[in-house]
Amino acid sequence: MTSEELEPASDPDVRELLDWAIEQSPLSISLLDTEMRQVQLNQAAYRQLGLPPETLMGRRPNDLFLSPLTELAVAQARVVARTGELARLRLVGRGERRARAWEVWLSPVQDPAGQAHGVLTVSVEVTEQHQARQRLALVNEASTRIGTTLDVTRTAEELVEVSVPQLADLVLVDVLDSVLLGGEPISGPVGTAPMRRMAIGSVLEGCPEVVVRPGEVSSYPGPSPFADCLNTGRTERYDSRAPEMVKWAALSSAQGSSIARHGMHSMAAVPVRARGTTLGIAIFVRHRQAEPFEDDDVLLAEEIVARAAVCIDNARRYTREHATALALQNSLLQQRRPVVSAVEVATQYWPAQSGVGGDWFDVIRLSGSRIT
Repeated sequence: MTSEELEPASDPDVRELLDWAIEQSPLSISLLDTEMRQVQLNQAAYRQLGLPPETLMGRRPNDLFLSPLTELAVAQARVVARTGELARLRLVGRGERRARAWEVWLSPVQDPAGQAHGVLTVSVEVTEQHQARQRLALVNEASTRIGTTLDVTRTAEELVEVSVPQLADLVLVDVLDSVLLGGEPISGPVGTAPMRRMAIGSVLEGCPEVVVRPGEVSSYPGPSPFADCLNTGRTERYDSRAPEMVKWAALSSAQGSSIARHGMHSMAAVPVRARGTTLGIAIFVRHRQAEPFEDDDVLLAEEIVARAAVCIDNARRYTREHATALALQNSLLQQRRPVVSAVEVATQYWPAQSGVGGDWFDVIRLSGSRIT
């Protein structure tokens, strides 16, 4: 081995180190000239854009990608080159399976005299943070919009309004028929119990995907994913091609054909539970959004349904207590009018605004054909 082979390589200069750092950076970095043409990109930028160097070099981004996002970015880059001021953008667009978000910084490249010679763009994908903020905003919206009344139907409608289209393309809410009457929820398995559809919502006008309309009664016979959800009190998530879903869809030609016709590919069944009892079920479906329900989506659906469940149970308790009070009130009223020879007796009872009060009336006969 020669002495030359043993001699260590010379240290790179600072400029060479800088070139390596930019090329190997996980951030997407590109340099635009004053005409907004791409003159230099690093490997992360090539990966992000998904095109080879020979296609990207010397071309404007908005010539390669015709979209409002690239038009916005290029327009802002022109402003940066003209004013010399740093700019920051958040861009959100559709990916192959889900929405994607990027933070983009645009900084002017100037000579010592302040003359602009280009714009440096640095971007990083922030899809996870964007989705987390969206989920938090949806939870906050649910806390203010769900439960504005002691009405089961309206509460179910509010759940649907909050969830479509932010979380799902189609949402169905069914409640046990006994709950609507103010009765106690069924103890034990409830999969085959009568369920009344309370609310539906879809990204499609008129909800053409829905077989059972609001107000109609149906049930979920087992074995099926929805019966499992009701009987176990746990959320069930399925791909429409899963054997369990195919078997359930085969039980009803109308339901099966609707799933196939509208391309329903991902479903999540969430039990409507409050204070340890099952009151109904909420079904979330995606057929326009390409991405299936993920774990975070299911947690969000459970959070929204949990808020609605407490409100539905409060409405059920109110209905029961109100019915009990009315029954007591009616039992205290005279069932027959007294017969008095001197006068003709007529009665009319107007309860208080709440429908419940301590009022009563009576006709008492006195001597001499008098009454009080």
